[in-house]
Amino acid sequence: AYTVPASHLMEKLEGRHRPVQVLPALVDPMFEPAHDRKALRRTLGLEDTHLVGMISTFQQSRRHALGVEAFAAFRQQRPESRLVLVGDGALLEATRTQVSERGLTKQVTFAGYQQGADFAKWLQALDEVWILGLGNDWSARAAAQARACGVRVVAVNEGALPELADAKVEAPTVEAVVTAALSGATAGTRHPTNEHIARDILALYQKAAEPRR
Repeated sequence: AYTVPASHLMEKLEGRHRPVQVLPALVDPMFEPAHDRKALRRTLGLEDTHLVGMISTFQQSRRHALGVEAFAAFRQQRPESRLVLVGDGALLEATRTQVSERGLTKQVTFAGYQQGADFAKWLQALDEVWILGLGNDWSARAAAQARACGVRVVAVNEGALPELADAKVEAPTVEAVVTAALSGATAGTRHPTNEHIARDILALYQKAAEPRR
């Protein structure tokens, strides 16, 4: 049998006469809505206002440069908003320079690399995340984690992101990001629990073990 991280990949395995199933990203139970988001924000040194976040390695595929430009345009409609950038990577300093050149230094927080419970806290503090590029495994785990924390997801059409996005970015442009962010759209579907995923995988094993005819 085969598992794939996104439903659109299933068609690539059609005709192989083997069971195929989507294996969604697993989400640790620590990713849940904040019990007191206002207090959490104070603890992290964040303002209690509309917080947009990007939570990924600073590399070309994650499109931080696009995110900063889109945030500058977004603030024209939502001037109270702030941007939180969580992560590190090769393009971190270039992004700092871009933020400074756009006059956004006071509106952007660089949170640095976070992991485990600390990462979950930064995610819980946000109103929405912009995921403008995929990680290596195509599972869109960060989007699933954000949804579990009650954080709105604005994401590009890559990998499993469309299945987890509240608002889809139709093209990697400033206008498309801002349009999606301002749309207010929210997804009506829920990400499956780890228990549900486990049951589905056990069922797949059972199906794969059956004699082929």
